[in-house]
Amino acid sequence: MLKKRDKMGYGEDMNYQIVKSIEKMNSHSDKLFYEQLYLQKDPVKYNEFKDWCIERGYLNELYKKE
Repeated sequence: MLKKRDKMGYGEDMNYQIVKSIEKMNSHSDKLFYEQLYLQKDPVKYNEFKDWCIERGYLNELYKKE
């Protein structure tokens, strides 16, 4: 069964796993470090993930609607 994927190959499942991993972090600085480590290496993927989180209301403390 094929899952819907975004342009960079991340699917809904992978985005959700990243969100859950970040939410488990205790401090805000740990959350930012994890996010930068996994996502900011690829700006396109980072922007798509950020938009995905904002649309679904995940990680509100990191991503504010602009």
